[in-house]
Amino acid sequence: MRFHLDYLLDLPGVKVETCTQIEGKIYFRLSVIASGIVCPHCKNYTEELHQNRPIAFLKKMRYNNSSV
Repeated sequence: MRFHLDYLLDLPGVKVETCTQIEGKIYFRLSVIASGIVCPHCKNYTEELHQNRPIAFLKKMRYNNSSV
């Protein structure tokens, strides 16, 4: 049955481990079988987590005539 769920969900690099139905909801336990992916932002192959949220830069401030 897991093979059929893998096929139906069609998630590249992901395998369905278990499927459970509780109170009318279906829960999947998935495992990633790919060792890396192509980053959707920089388009480079990576095996590490990339930052994908905007990074806010702090404004340079002065305190007691010293840079902070």
